[in-house]
Amino acid sequence: PGDGFKVELPGAGKDGQAPAYNETGGTEAVHMLTASPAADVTYAVTWQDNPPVARVSHSIDRTLYMARDGMLARTETTIINESRGFHRGFPCLDMEARNNAGGTLDARLILVEDRLYTLIAVFPSADARREKDVQRFFKSLVPAQPGGIPESVPSAAQE
Repeated sequence: PGDGFKVELPGAGKDGQAPAYNETGGTEAVHMLTASPAADVTYAVTWQDNPPVARVSHSIDRTLYMARDGMLARTETTIINESRGFHRGFPCLDMEARNNAGGTLDARLILVEDRLYTLIAVFPSADARREKDVQRFFKSLVPAQPGGIPESVPSAAQE
């Protein structure tokens, strides 16, 4: 809530930072919360206002796709499925990717005004991945909006 959004993490959240490539080829830190309900499973949410990909792309689609490409490069994963849609009325891009060792990564990128949220779920294998848990996590994010978060927010189960 102090950062203007709500999300359900499957376990205790741990504050941190993650690197994001910027327009000069360097990196800058983005905010990140992580939770690991099992030793080899991680859920994370990152957020940044006016992220580098938005500063150089100047379009919603380019911002989402450039953020996707950067994530794939950093995680050394290959996309196996993606879809473009909306999350609570804001443009989003969902994707599933896999690495050479068989690990899977699910991500939802959401652009809310000038803030980019990235929700990530990482599993050691496709067998360890639980679609229901991934979707619950993805649907739980209530992004910051002008005027803040409403007092009454529908739960992820109601959507």
